[in-house]
Amino acid sequence: MSMATRPFTFIADPAHYTGDWTGTVWETAAANGIATINVSTDGTPDAEMQIYMSHPYQLHASDFVL
Repeated sequence: MSMATRPFTFIADPAHYTGDWTGTVWETAAANGIATINVSTDGTPDAEMQIYMSHPYQLHASDFVL
């Protein structure tokens, strides 16, 4: 059985995003200087995967191969 794949999309401004969250990647930065990369694989804005970065990086779509 073949499964179709959908590419991930980087969201630069997740606070104002109103679309479908399926296949999205976005960054959140905490006050303690830890950047978090969030990944949603379903239609909700709750991340199914998170990657914690030890420094306050400012990430962009060009930083990812999606």
